[in-house]
Amino acid sequence: MGVLSAGFGLKGFLIPNGFIDGGITGISLLIHIESDIPLALLIVTINLPFILLGWQQIGRIFSIKSIIAISLLAFIVAVLPYPVVTNDKLLIAVFGGFFLAQA
Repeated sequence: MGVLSAGFGLKGFLIPNGFIDGGITGISLLIHIESDIPLALLIVTINLPFILLGWQQIGRIFSIKSIIAISLLAFIVAVLPYPVVTNDKLLIAVFGGFFLAQA
């Protein structure tokens, strides 16, 4: 459910209206906008060093769950069509952040 929520926040609010999220997702969005590299590929690629660090510092189970969640988010962003919900900047910021924070 969290991955579907994050996908909805990204594709239903932020991406179509030019808003950028924070963290690795935000870095992926910036690179995607500037280079036209597929967002799904960037989400996975930029997260790889952090998955490896998590494997070393936290453990194998944490990293495996992270790999599954990141891969599912990349798949959802690449495949599922979401409707653009609104063009109101305040609503985009509030609800886009809300749906991403649920993940």
